[in-house]
Amino acid sequence: MASGSDAAWGKLPVGSGGSIEVAMIISEEGKITGVEPLAPNPPAHLLKAAKNTMALLRGGTFALQGGSVTAGKQILRLSVELSDTEAPEDPSGAGAFGLAHRWEGKRGVASFTQTSGRHVEIKVEFLRVELTRG
Repeated sequence: MASGSDAAWGKLPVGSGGSIEVAMIISEEGKITGVEPLAPNPPAHLLKAAKNTMALLRGGTFALQGGSVTAGKQILRLSVELSDTEAPEDPSGAGAFGLAHRWEGKRGVASFTQTSGRHVEIKVEFLRVELTRG
């Protein structure tokens, strides 16, 4: 997930950082055209992380169903857990280290640790696809 150097993570309490369900909007050409929360008043830090991540993916082409490119929405649930750990020195100045991710089936996890020692683990769960009927 994008947002490794976002200072907002360090301002949140340790423990659950909340959850959000978002729709990743896909055009007929298979391109991401937007991200929108499914509920009102979503946690700002999670919506920002989702939007930043989708911005990095905009260059790709996405097939929502059976390998065919079509317009629609991919619905995802994001949830975050925050913890503190000892932070090693970061001579690169990148602001985050220990970037990791894994994906199995319909669930994935992305994590990073900021130079402050704040560890952020974001779980992503694929919920469903909603195709746009033309």
